Amino acid sequence: MRSFVIANGTSRSGFDLNILKPFGKTYGCNALYRDFSPDYIGAIDRPMVDEMVREGAWQNSEMIVKHKYPASFNPFPRAKLYVKTFEETFGKDKHYDTGQTMLDLASKHLEEGEIYLLGFDLTEYIDQSQRNIRNKIDNIYAGTDGYAPLDAVEKYSGKWIDEMTRIFSLNEKIKYYRVGARIIPVVWKTFNNLKHINYDEFMEKLK
Repeated sequence: MRSFVIANGTSRSGFDLNILKPFGKTYGCNALYRDFSPDYIGAIDRPMVDEMVREGAWQNSEMIVKHKYPASFNPFPRAKLYVKTFEETFGKDKHYDTGQTMLDLASKHLEEGEIYLLGFDLTEYIDQSQRNIRNKIDNIYAGTDGYAPLDAVEKYSGKWIDEMTRIFSLNEKIKYYRVGARIIPVVWKTFNNLKHINYDEFMEKLK
């Protein structure tokens, strides 16, 4: 059994996500719906929830959100029936960020097998003491509606690392493959169920 969780880091730029459809369930977040409809998609921030509800992302994917904002859903009452909150999906809101929530959902559904992570790039800003790091934001959708401008600096990724560390540690029967990412946190090097591979290696696994 295989699943694919798609974040929006630039390492996945140019990869045709439609290739994945025959091989397993797909999970994604936020503006991914503009280019690809995964089986499951999630969002947290109200501007993105507004857009996804308005544009009908919930009609093409099973959609989950942190909150059903009245301003987002009241004009679209049918969407409110189909979209679930994180709390409804998991039994409680774990307060993870969106990509990590979708990784957690994929892990919950699979229980045992392989999960491939695409676009989970992280940033060099992994410690709160590194506030002097001023690299540009790493997101395919930077500069578009609902996202930071192209000249914004990268976000602190320590929280993402902590959340993913928790997911990896709680799902020892799942083998996680992180595809194409450059930054590897030291803490992740201790996990036997996590491997980092490039896109050529990834394509070999799909054969």
